[in-house]
Amino acid sequence: MLLYLIIPASGSSSGSLLQGEVGGNVTVHCPVDKKKTVELFYFQHGDTYINGFHSTKHSQMPKPWNYTKVNRSEMTVHMSRLNLSHTGRYNCIISYTDGSISEEEIQLNVSANYSEPTVTTNCDEENLRCFVTCASHGGYPENQNSSTMLYSSSSTAVFNCSAGEWTNLSCSVGNVASKMVSICEY
Repeated sequence: MLLYLIIPASGSSSGSLLQGEVGGNVTVHCPVDKKKTVELFYFQHGDTYINGFHSTKHSQMPKPWNYTKVNRSEMTVHMSRLNLSHTGRYNCIISYTDGSISEEEIQLNVSANYSEPTVTTNCDEENLRCFVTCASHGGYPENQNSSTMLYSSSSTAVFNCSAGEWTNLSCSVGNVASKMVSICEY
């Protein structure tokens, strides 16, 4: 019988930051001392085992998370089909045959791009004042929709049209911009 110890995620070495996108992939590179022989590799999120291996006791490892794969020669963990719940701190824990242990903390941030913003205009009959609304959805973070954990964003601005046409206006949400529009056309 082999007993696995889940090591608390407090305290770590320098750590690194990874960015991922919903539905995308990331590869976590865990630092390994190439001069030593790895006995146990353990990748965890908080206190939860994600993936890993033992050099001799393969069948006694816990079941890995779906959509994760370990590359033993590169000491990497590939995570695919990312979702927002994957955001958080991860630990690479490597135990060597000489008894030494190394640990590295990785912060994974998962985001989602907003849709291309839509711009709608509503001008008064005299065309002296226009209300312009910019709206986007499906992004993260900002203005959370509790059913999907993704966010929507909308804002309305009022433009004084007495000076004439406003051209080449656009709005942006996150890193996504709308097409250019003109308002207050006579």
